[in-house]
Amino acid sequence: MPAELLPRLLVVDDEKYICNMISDALSSEELELSVFSDPVAALRYINENPVDIALTDIVMGEHSGIEILDAVRSNNADAVVIIMTAHPTLETAVSVLKNGAYDFLVKPFKMEFLKATINRGLKHLLIGRENVELKGQVEFLKSRFEFAADLRNSSSKQQSANC
Repeated sequence: MPAELLPRLLVVDDEKYICNMISDALSSEELELSVFSDPVAALRYINENPVDIALTDIVMGEHSGIEILDAVRSNNADAVVIIMTAHPTLETAVSVLKNGAYDFLVKPFKMEFLKATINRGLKHLLIGRENVELKGQVEFLKSRFEFAADLRNSSSKQQSANC
């Protein structure tokens, strides 16, 4: 698949070994992968590059995965963001999901589970984009149908007036 058509996945975690493990696990997937252990660098990247799906830790020193979530979603409203944490609480899970996260993963997790979550997120993203495209096509066809109906009505009114 050409690089410009690959889904763009961003990974952000302040623990380099987590970034490396995820990068290694996803290296064989058809993804354009960008990995950051520095949340500030990740935020700069997000502001300059489109991201389709993001996988971010929630606690990263002075920074938060919520910042990553907000930045990704503000630049691409349909992007999928998956939050990871080693310190799960019900309140945190509810909060990030209410803020627009697609899913919430508890560390440690199996890489197969991560891949399945990413694949589900990508399917969700693609279905959403296809839905928007189809709605646009329906609106276009609807306007053409209404235009044709208006022409028919106008034509029949003219014919009635000429009789």
